[in-house]
Amino acid sequence: MTVGEMTLTLDDVGTILGLPIVDKSVSVPDVTDHHGVTLLVYGLGITEHAAHEEVSSAGGNSIRLEWLQSQFAGVTNSDPKEAIQCTARAYLLFLLGCTLFSDKSGGRVPVVYLGLLMDLGSIDTYAWGATALAFLYRQLGYASQSGVKQMGGYMTLLEAWIYKHFRTFRPHQNMGYNEDMTHVYHWASRREAGSSINHLKSFRAKLDSLVAIDVIWDPYHSYRDRHPCNPVTFYHRCLKCLDVVEPYHLDRVLRQFSRVQTIPDAPLAPSRGARGNISARYTVMYRYLDRIWEAWDNHVLSEQRRSTPVHQPWECVPGYIYMNWYMNITHLYVEHTNEPRVHDHQDFSQHADISYPITDAGYEEGIRHPYRLYQAIESMTHVLQGQHIDEAGPSFTGGRFPSSTLTYSRRPMRRHTADS
Repeated sequence: MTVGEMTLTLDDVGTILGLPIVDKSVSVPDVTDHHGVTLLVYGLGITEHAAHEEVSSAGGNSIRLEWLQSQFAGVTNSDPKEAIQCTARAYLLFLLGCTLFSDKSGGRVPVVYLGLLMDLGSIDTYAWGATALAFLYRQLGYASQSGVKQMGGYMTLLEAWIYKHFRTFRPHQNMGYNEDMTHVYHWASRREAGSSINHLKSFRAKLDSLVAIDVIWDPYHSYRDRHPCNPVTFYHRCLKCLDVVEPYHLDRVLRQFSRVQTIPDAPLAPSRGARGNISARYTVMYRYLDRIWEAWDNHVLSEQRRSTPVHQPWECVPGYIYMNWYMNITHLYVEHTNEPRVHDHQDFSQHADISYPITDAGYEEGIRHPYRLYQAIESMTHVLQGQHIDEAGPSFTGGRFPSSTLTYSRRPMRRHTADS
């Protein structure tokens, strides 16, 4: 496997989708049920009764994508200007709900986004690409939890990102593609024949056999004359989508920009967090101010912090200092093999079917630093016993911040199940 970290960046979103990644933050407050109905009445030109009925039917202060399609499918250019404008808002709301901000239901969209579409002339003033990336980051976090079977967010963006960096997973190339197009058009849709389980096993085997030279760290290197890297890519704070605030750590993926990876700064610490009384999700909140995003050029990695360029893609290999740091903070390395290995210090005889033993190097590392395991067990015990950080409130968009000190309290232990 490869050593280090990779992630979707603002550069990926801008190059793959062609969406704006610089402009106003999508940080409007959530709407009440009453305000949501008012938005539907004035934004889509429907009656208050119809709006109430649809919001009640869809739930969660949302409306159904199918309902939007049925309500506005028959509008033509000969209709009044007001009707055409309402249809344009309905179409854009539909588009946001089934692409950038798709939830796991795949059939609803929150009414709050309609507030951003009321003035059709200002829609292009929002950083939709940065907003979509924040939303996808949050969905990737949810999807990593045990028991979760589906995922929200724009899967086309994630899929195209995988194709750009891992050639072994690419489908057929779109023969009509040219380099002036955004990269989302680079490949034709994958049409797989045969068992999906067999395809899954094949993908897993390919992932297990990946090495560093199999990864295309900077897939846009030869396209920079047509798709230059926007300086906002090196922004180093948080991204926001409504109430979702996610940290953006570009200093951890410098090899994606043909730079030598150096030891990154400590990750941005959340201001507070909590586990909900009903949901099993553990929510963390990060500090965010619109004025920081609007002045993003004051919060980018300096040229020195971006490290030094490499001359060839295969030189994107971390040096000794980085590797020493990485091996001290990472999990034990796991090797895929068909023959279990028995170590002097560990008896695998009662687990004869084990096929992922710890390598000698990883095992010895664990023996030298057993406190890491104890710390991990202690941290998990705190979570399972109901210890949490102060209750989370809405994202901060201004005013005074509470202390960043994490204050723990204990609640009665209870069993939690992850959202599915």
